[in-house]
Amino acid sequence: MRRRTWWAIAIAAAVVLPIAVIAAAAALLDPNGFKQTLAAAVQDKTGRTLSLNGPIRLSRSLWPTIEVNDVTLANLPGGTRPDMARAERIEAQLSLPALFRRRIEIAKLTLIGPNILFEQVGSQPNWVFDPPSRPSSPPSTAPGTPFELRIRAAHVQDGMVTWRLPARTKVLGIRSLDLRHPADEGPLDVEAVMVYGDNQPFSLHASATPTAGIAGPWSTRLDLAAFDTAAAATGTMDVAGHYDLQVEAQSGALDHLNALLPEMQLPPLHQATLSARILNGPQPGDLPVIGPARLRFAGADLSRRLPGLKLAGTSVSLDQAGGPAVVSSSGLYAGQPFTATGAVGVPIHPDARGTLPVDIKIQVAPPGGKPAPSPGSASLAIKGTLGINKLGFDGLDAAATLRTPALAALRPVLTPALPALTAVALDGHVTVPANAASIRLKDASLRSDQGDIAGEATLGLAAAHSLQARLQSGTLDLDAALQAFGITPTLPSAPAGKTGPMIPDAPLP
Repeated sequence: MRRRTWWAIAIAAAVVLPIAVIAAAAALLDPNGFKQTLAAAVQDKTGRTLSLNGPIRLSRSLWPTIEVNDVTLANLPGGTRPDMARAERIEAQLSLPALFRRRIEIAKLTLIGPNILFEQVGSQPNWVFDPPSRPSSPPSTAPGTPFELRIRAAHVQDGMVTWRLPARTKVLGIRSLDLRHPADEGPLDVEAVMVYGDNQPFSLHASATPTAGIAGPWSTRLDLAAFDTAAAATGTMDVAGHYDLQVEAQSGALDHLNALLPEMQLPPLHQATLSARILNGPQPGDLPVIGPARLRFAGADLSRRLPGLKLAGTSVSLDQAGGPAVVSSSGLYAGQPFTATGAVGVPIHPDARGTLPVDIKIQVAPPGGKPAPSPGSASLAIKGTLGINKLGFDGLDAAATLRTPALAALRPVLTPALPALTAVALDGHVTVPANAASIRLKDASLRSDQGDIAGEATLGLAAAHSLQARLQSGTLDLDAALQAFGITPTLPSAPAGKTGPMIPDAPLP
């Protein structure tokens, strides 16, 4: 019994005495004396100056909590403001045993009201830290050696992040953000609720594991839930802004995401699914490079972009970034059913201006007819190049072929000024400028029941339609052609006793 008692006392002493010594040391610590130590640790890790402008308050315990107001972390020289980050208040719960091993280990870091700026300063992103160069030999443990800094968990409340990048500027509000990094070289988890502008908040979960240190690629998974869209992305990211992710997403109404990504000008696609690989653009903040990709959706009302256009079931397939996307779709245009198939080039860099190949065939059903393609439907084929400028229309230059049994059936789709020609076959080269104010046809030929005609023409689509043309015809039934335009030919009264045609049958010289 005496021997067991002695061992119990020895074990208790081994446990309690170090705790008592550490607790006594904590009681004697002056927290403001650690300002330089904390600043030096941050300087050692980031190469930036940490300013603790307010007094430091310390709760005395085995896990002391340091609280300080008015904290700033310096920006790169030449930045748009002197500090990269500032916070109203920071609370840091320290591991006191780690402190005695010359490690500043923060069990939990809380930031209240942080304001963080990410920007490109010259050619260097300010979020890539450049700590001072270290000696090649292992650091000694002699007094004066910089403390190592570890942050195991962080909580952010009521913060704001600004991206001021070459391509665009964004401001994001943070309602709450929780970060956990329990072990060195282990996974890092982030849970966040954020707000873009004054819109509905969205949630983000991220998990990442370093593969080559902090600066190297991190094996990453991101989960986003915003409005009625859910997306998951897996791949690699690094702190310099490079990423290579495979995205799987479902959306009830894709255009709701324009509150988060206004520069994308996302269309109102409903019940959409997307599978795509995305990579970072050449400049920080650029729209991503996309491909391969598969997109399907059940419907889209595009009337705001092209009045009268509504799409039904549609699929788009892109085999590689910068390649052609194969399209299959159906829908209504001005109440006329149509189908569309073909391929359209996709820009490898969506922010850029350029020309893309286009090869599309559209079939339009007659009024009251069955959905195209069907007997009596009209077909329009376009093959050439489509100009884009930051995802906007920038002109069309293509060969066009139109076939229709009755041109008047296309009046709701094209223009009420179309004549009532029948059995129409039109071939030519069509040019549409960036402002879409006109359509020019050259090397054109038109064949119909009313005759044939060839040449070039320009149709003005301004408030008052106009037509300029230089044409020639081999065979033309002028009476029938005028009637097709709604003009009924009338002959003047013949002189008394005179009969016969207005124009004699004698051959002209």
